Amino acid sequence: MALPPWTVELIRRGLTDVARKAGDGETLEKIKSQATEMLSDLLIKRGVDGDKIFRPQFDETFQIVAGTSATSVSRPEPRVETSQLQRDWHNDYAAFVLELSSKLNEIDSPTDRQALIGRLSDAPN
Repeated sequence: MALPPWTVELIRRGLTDVARKAGDGETLEKIKSQATEMLSDLLIKRGVDGDKIFRPQFDETFQIVAGTSATSVSRPEPRVETSQLQRDWHNDYAAFVLELSSKLNEIDSPTDRQALIGRLSDAPN
């Protein structure tokens, strides 16, 4: 079964929105925070004491002494302000390919997958 053109257009719009959000500095910080929390939760579920899980920032320095908890001794300023980050076509391309792969995996029929790829290839710029 071929996908109607309006479906292809909705997928393209969704991919554009995902690409735009992926470059937002605030979104990136939220993703990193959520990933850190998820990893901590997995470790705790596997029996690791939550008080012994450290969540260092990039370039953060710790003092580690046998028999004591690690102590943060410095938290440097961010190397680059997230407001200075700018997306380019490489970022958009990567987000597009990842989202397209996800959408293709949701389609059961190989014929329908091929039809979607054909429509996207034929779509005007």
